[in-house]
Amino acid sequence: MPDEPGQAKQTLLRALAEADLVVVSGGISVGDSDVMGALFRDAGPDLLFSKLAIRPGSASGAIVMEGKLLIGLSGNPGACFAGFELLARPAIERMGGGSGKLEWCRARLAESGIKSNANPRFLRGVVRVEDGMLTARPCEENSSSGLISIGEANALLAIPPSAEETRAGTLIDVRLLPGWADRAWQ
Repeated sequence: MPDEPGQAKQTLLRALAEADLVVVSGGISVGDSDVMGALFRDAGPDLLFSKLAIRPGSASGAIVMEGKLLIGLSGNPGACFAGFELLARPAIERMGGGSGKLEWCRARLAESGIKSNANPRFLRGVVRVEDGMLTARPCEENSSSGLISIGEANALLAIPPSAEETRAGTLIDVRLLPGWADRAWQ
């Protein structure tokens, strides 16, 4: 949709008239052309949340509009992917009769070198079973704008805030993606 507030709102209203949930990507930050960001900032009591203390995907939000759920995700592919898995997929599952609960399990980190960060990080990664335990490694490319590693990822790796790099052997939480076993590294 165009970066024009009135047209964007009309497009969203039409979508919400036809769907139970609308997910948008892009335009949710604070720039002049970020019309979704303005919509979220002006939502008042219909705002569920805006801006999360996570990386990537901090530019995410949710509002109730016309009695329906509108989820806004970052326009950066890697951040949008993380936001979808953490926010939109659980909402869709819940609306479809499932629990909507984020399921996590523990895995051993296979390699060192994950940089420190003040916020929790949700890295695209690959998990496999090794010696009877889940072992995880981050995808080589994990920037917010990164696209290629989305195809190889079979999990989100939850890296807690830390002043030091996360080392190999550390136990971390991982969210296995649908079909994860078909994309385990060789």
